[in-house]
Amino acid sequence: MEGSVRKAGNRIRLNAQLVDAQTGYHLWSERYDREFADVFAVQSELTHAILEALRVEIHDTELDRRVLHRRSPDLRAYEAALRASEHFHRFTRSDLGQARRLFARAVEIDPDYADAIAYLGTTYIIEYALGWDVKGTGIGRAAELAERAMTLDPDSPVANTLTANARLFRGDPPGAVVAAERAVELAPNLDPPHMVLAAALVADGRPLAPDRAAHQSARWPHLPRAAGPDPLPDRSA
Repeated sequence: MEGSVRKAGNRIRLNAQLVDAQTGYHLWSERYDREFADVFAVQSELTHAILEALRVEIHDTELDRRVLHRRSPDLRAYEAALRASEHFHRFTRSDLGQARRLFARAVEIDPDYADAIAYLGTTYIIEYALGWDVKGTGIGRAAELAERAMTLDPDSPVANTLTANARLFRGDPPGAVVAAERAVELAPNLDPPHMVLAAALVADGRPLAPDRAAHQSARWPHLPRAAGPDPLPDRSA
C-alpha cells in the first residue's frame, strides 16, 4: 500500500495505490478530494475499496468491530494525535516529550479518545524502557492510562499492547501474556504486540512456540531470542 495525504485549509487530497510487492503491478489506485471533516468517511471508503481489490473475505460484524464502527474522535484531537505520531516514532528524548504533550492535548480535547490515551501511556513505557525514567514513576501512570483506554475501547490494539507492557513492567508476566495475546489477535500485522508478547512469555518462563520463535527471528533479528536474557531492565544499579 502506497500513498500520500495533502492538506490545504479545510480540504484534503488522498492518493492511494495498492501494489503487488512481488511483481510491482498496480492492483488498484484512487484519489480522494474531500473536506477535512470527512476524513473518517474517507478511511471507511478506502478500507472497503482495498478489501474489494484484494478480494478479502471478512465477516461484516468483524469489519464493523475493527474498522467501520469504531468511535470517530474529535477532528482537532485527531490532528493533534497525527502530529504526535510523527514525534513518537523518532525515539529521541525530546521528540518523546513533544509526542507526550501533543497526545495529552488530544486527550484534553477529546477525553474519550481511547487510542490517544493509550499512546500517551505508551510514552511512559518507552521512557522507562530506554532508561530515561530511572525511578520508574511513569509505570504507574502508564497503568492508569491503560485501564482508562481499555474501559473506553477494549478492542483497541494500542490499549491492549499498553496494558501488556504495564503489567510486564509491574511484575505480572502472566497478565501481560493475556493482554499481549489479545493485542496480537486484534492486530496480527503490527510489531509491538508480538514484541511484548515474546518478552512476556520469556519473563513468565514459557518458551516461544517454534512458529512464533521463527516469526520473531525473521521480523526482529536484533532482538534476544526466547532463551536470551531477562527482557526486564535491571533498575537496581
